[in-house]
Amino acid sequence: MARGMRKSLVGEKFGKLTVKEYAGTDKFRNSLWKCECACGRVIIEKGSLLTKGLERLGTVVSCGICSEKYSKAPIKDDTEYIDKSLIGQRFGKLVVEEVFMKTVNEKTEQKQMYAKCKCDCGNTTEVLVTNLKNGKTLSCGCLRLEKVRKTKYLLSDDFVGQRFGKLVVKRFDDEKHLWECECDCGNIKYLKKSNLTNNGYRSCGNCYGKKTRNKRTKEELKKDKNKKGE
Repeated sequence: MARGMRKSLVGEKFGKLTVKEYAGTDKFRNSLWKCECACGRVIIEKGSLLTKGLERLGTVVSCGICSEKYSKAPIKDDTEYIDKSLIGQRFGKLVVEEVFMKTVNEKTEQKQMYAKCKCDCGNTTEVLVTNLKNGKTLSCGCLRLEKVRKTKYLLSDDFVGQRFGKLVVKRFDDEKHLWECECDCGNIKYLKKSNLTNNGYRSCGNCYGKKTRNKRTKEELKKDKNKKGE
């Protein structure tokens, strides 16, 4: 038996799983156990994933299909596991139109339950059913963008019109998620708010600086220095 195993797990139950027999070890010498799920499926799982957890109930408590969790058991006929009762239900801004099993690993034929949903914004997206039920996914992504727009960073209307050196803030670009700034020379530059407020950019970069100095002759630079000295 594997190193660290105190007793046999044969006959014990963990959620929907009943341990049937010892199945050896993996390459890391973790003990493996052949388990039968209440739905009839048989899987081989590590003992640590069965026993380590709250009240000896580990992270694996079923074959994975009947509980819509990740499964190592290949599925050939999965129509009986599709929860059609979800069709028509609303989760945040998403309304379920179709539920289906999707292969997530071609080599092991692992499948998970997905839902085709219509978002209130008009987009259609595919979402893992478990993410719908636990509230992790509530939109096609537009909800997150709305929350970003409502942050204090974007609601700084008084920021528009402010001057930073040669730059004047014009508006916030929703596509680029940056502030559009117009330089006194007429050029447009897109910057983060922090780029301006933290003693950062003060021009488009083409008015003065290395790029401008390289284009001027030495005589012109000397004249500028003399003017400053006067």
